[in-house]
Amino acid sequence: MKKYLFFVLLVFSLGSCCTTINYLTIDDEFLVDLSSENNKISADLLLDEFDGSLDSLTYQFYLEYIKIYHGYSSEYLYERINLADDVLFQPYSQGFIIILRYLKLNKIIIDDSFTPFHDQVIENIDSNLSLDDVYNEFVKIYSRQKNDPKMKP
Repeated sequence: MKKYLFFVLLVFSLGSCCTTINYLTIDDEFLVDLSSENNKISADLLLDEFDGSLDSLTYQFYLEYIKIYHGYSSEYLYERINLADDVLFQPYSQGFIIILRYLKLNKIIIDDSFTPFHDQVIENIDSNLSLDDVYNEFVKIYSRQKNDPKMKP
């Protein structure tokens, strides 16, 4: 009986020490990591790799860069980005916009690397909604806000 009890306690104590990471969650930690890393990466790439314009940046280059040069706090960012079922990556001269769709979570994340914060999380999405439509609507709203004199920088 003592051996059985010891074995059970050993299994429970070892089991509680092991941490498992649920990559398929969209929590505040992931959103902060994504937006801050994208902001940092776009600045690094703009200055060091792409000579002042990110127009030619590709999604594959971005993924490889984030895999190698991620910050310590965003250790699993690459893996969590790769879990997206659908991705739209749109570079522009000063940054890039990335849109990630997670079908199991029924969410879309939009992040513009020019800002240090995630820009939008859309929940309960229509499965027929295209990421191109999401991108076009985001750009339309963002450009309207940018040109609005009431909006402060």
